[in-house]
Amino acid sequence: MARTALRYLEPSLGKRQRPALERRLASIGAEITRAEQALQRYFEAFEQGKLSAERCDERLSRLHARLKELRGQQAELVATAPDEGTDAPTAAELAAIANHLDQLVAKAEPQQAKALLRHLIAELKVNSRAENPAHLPRQHGCGLRNV
Repeated sequence: MARTALRYLEPSLGKRQRPALERRLASIGAEITRAEQALQRYFEAFEQGKLSAERCDERLSRLHARLKELRGQQAELVATAPDEGTDAPTAAELAAIANHLDQLVAKAEPQQAKALLRHLIAELKVNSRAENPAHLPRQHGCGLRNV
């Protein structure tokens, strides 16, 4: 259970590696752009008669091979990149974390529970009971509802 909770509460190693990964992807993207521009220049030179068919074919073959290699590297990096959207916890994992937090808060001293909740809650808005009559029942003396 603790490993599941820490997976979502601790910064992941993938997030720390993300800037380096993004720099490498940008570098590969720039190289792809330069290679595509070179292809365009060779096509124009051939069309204008400034480059023979044999030399054009030789250079185009090298550039196409390089582009294939670069696109493969790019695809490999994208596939191994940590995707924040797919790393979301499942409903079962969230329920287990909520249950674990309930147990921690129930067993903790009030000051410890309050400190833990301060770390976990980014924003808390309180409406009057007139606006929202469904308030949370008090359990375990901490005011949390049973999730």
